[in-house]
Amino acid sequence: MRYIILFVIVVVVLSCTKEDANLVNPPPPYQSIRIRLLNTVNSSDLISWGQRGNEISNKVGYLQISNPVMPPPIDSFAVEFFQNGVLKYTTPRKIRFVRETRYLFVAAESFKSNGIVDTFVVLSTTYGLPKKLGKSYFKFLNLVKDSVSRFSIVEGCPNGRILVGSVPYLNYPFLQTVQYGSYVISLVQESPSERSLVNIYKVDFEEDKEYTLFVARKQDGSTGLFLYDDYDTTGSALQELRPLDERASFVRVLNFSQNPVSVFKSPDLFLDRNIKPNFVSDYYSVPACQNDVLDSFVVETGLGTYGISYSLKIFKRYSLLVFDNQSKSCVYFIPPISSIYKFSGKSIVRVFNAVDTNYSLTLSVGARSANIARGFTSGEVLATNLMFGKVGEPVVLESGNLPLTLFSSTEPAVLQGTFVTKLEPNSSYLLVIFKKSDGSLAISLVPDDYENGGISEISAGYFIQIVNANPDFANLEFEVSNILKNAKLFYKESFATVVNSNFNEIIINNQKFPLNVNLDNLGLYVVAGNNDNIEIFDISRPSMGRDLGSYRRRFFNAVKTYPAISINYDSTNGMNIVKGLAYGGQSGIETIKLERKFSLAVMSEPDGQLLGRYNDIFLTFGKNYTLIFSGRKEKGFSLIIIQEY
Repeated sequence: MRYIILFVIVVVVLSCTKEDANLVNPPPPYQSIRIRLLNTVNSSDLISWGQRGNEISNKVGYLQISNPVMPPPIDSFAVEFFQNGVLKYTTPRKIRFVRETRYLFVAAESFKSNGIVDTFVVLSTTYGLPKKLGKSYFKFLNLVKDSVSRFSIVEGCPNGRILVGSVPYLNYPFLQTVQYGSYVISLVQESPSERSLVNIYKVDFEEDKEYTLFVARKQDGSTGLFLYDDYDTTGSALQELRPLDERASFVRVLNFSQNPVSVFKSPDLFLDRNIKPNFVSDYYSVPACQNDVLDSFVVETGLGTYGISYSLKIFKRYSLLVFDNQSKSCVYFIPPISSIYKFSGKSIVRVFNAVDTNYSLTLSVGARSANIARGFTSGEVLATNLMFGKVGEPVVLESGNLPLTLFSSTEPAVLQGTFVTKLEPNSSYLLVIFKKSDGSLAISLVPDDYENGGISEISAGYFIQIVNANPDFANLEFEVSNILKNAKLFYKESFATVVNSNFNEIIINNQKFPLNVNLDNLGLYVVAGNNDNIEIFDISRPSMGRDLGSYRRRFFNAVKTYPAISINYDSTNGMNIVKGLAYGGQSGIETIKLERKFSLAVMSEPDGQLLGRYNDIFLTFGKNYTLIFSGRKEKGFSLIIIQEY
């Protein structure tokens, strides 16, 4: 014991000798601070900054930045600005410095000055900003010495979303937060009498970076826009953004109507005439950013002439959708997918709802193969509560087969349709839900790079649910059509998916089970049996319908070890619901108009032995259910409740 204690003491002592010196004696705050100088005094003089009569930074010319330096070892001081080595200006107040922060001293001149530094601006990074949220941050500073003009930064064209608006000289608003990525921005100059576009630029904001955008008058008299990377310590931290010469967007027309359509861009640009029904046109190059009003288009269809306006961004690709709809707008613009969404071998899907109903739609993905331990994934949603005329957010998915279920976004949800399609890797799609001339719902999947071709509907599929009610296996391995391979389903679990209409067999633990499918049914398959004999029961049927004032239910017996079962309310002496239900049998459908909790007692026949009691069951009005009794005496019995549609 004595040696053990001695060993522990030695280890502790040795560990102490290896402690991080920066933790025991952290460096003073000033060592983690860096300061740079930006000279915005429009003269040929060189400017530097210092403290107590001593220059600290190197001298820089107009619109140049100094090298980054550490401040003196004090937490605050008044900053002095030197012009050609001569002290010209001292800040009226001390500046307090914070560790891990980058500062930019902006030497400037007031309206009363003429080429002499007599004022300043201090910009700093923001400590503690959240990371890895897909965000970038920037400040905008107006350095154009003009008491009349103000400047704005607008996303895209001048008619786009204002990011920073009407900033006067030497002012800067709060830190702006944007999604990281590549942006086209417009620099707009404003005065009391007019609003004019200075130029259009492309800027790349990296994730978690902080930037300073500033507008300044260059020495040749023109106006320039500059980008400063707040954390870049190299000489390339400051760059002048180059104006974009080409100002075009690209628009294709997706004609879902039953008539040819013609499209014009106001005032006088003809795009295409007589685009065929169910056809996608080429991407047309159209001028953008011509002025600060929205871009307007005119669409002529067999039902009339329609106008639509949108703010186009240059270099971006848009889809103009046309439908037959006499009661509401039938023309829609779909913007491009944001650059923040990355493929990485996957697919990106957006959903557009063109079904004019008084309820929204929800589009979900059924169970399908996935490279995870269970072999499948379920519960992916492409669009939730999507209203008519709206496009959903992009969703990144694994490529491959895509089983789809379309529901109303009501309570209870109503199954509107089932479909099967396929996604290619590194591709993006627009999935359009629309109503055909016969009133039925259909879906088209249109790749974003698709043009000059027909629009086709994706195939309708067969909806199935599979329930594992075999108690002798921890899990069963399923292969279902080309949708599921090596999918592991644990006892009492189920999955729902959509398969092709030629579906005719299920493979369970490498055993093939042929099926006779009636496409008018909704598929429900119960896997039962025992360790020696896996059995599958097809209890598929047409929809039970829907009644908001009741629910419908049926029972299924998956217990093989007894000849039959009976089911009573509450107890063995309660009111009988089902009598003599043999293994593999199902009861008739009941309609229940009393919505309340209830309990069930399940007995074996013919001896009346209580096999299980299940309390406080609550089933919701407007829904349909199958209650499956499963298990065996040695492992216990269970009641599996499956919702049907």
